[in-house]
Amino acid sequence: GTDEAPNSAPGLLMSHIDVVPVSNADVSAWDYPPFGGTVAEGYVWGRGTLDVKVTLMAILEAVEDLLSSG
Repeated sequence: GTDEAPNSAPGLLMSHIDVVPVSNADVSAWDYPPFGGTVAEGYVWGRGTLDVKVTLMAILEAVEDLLSSG
C-alpha cells in the first residue's frame, strides 16, 4: 500500500490480446485454420499466436508475485 512506501512511483504495465480479423477470402490461403490454434509440426498455428500474449502472461505473473510478497 501507499502507507508502506509513500515515495514509490506508480507503474504502468501494458499489453494487448486483440487479434486482427481475417477476411473469408483469405482463409483458403492458410495452411491451418487462422483461429484454430492448431498444434502441428512442433508449432501452434493461428492468427495472433506470435503476438504479445506472452508479455501479458509475464505481467500477470509479476503482479501476482508482487501482491503475494506484500
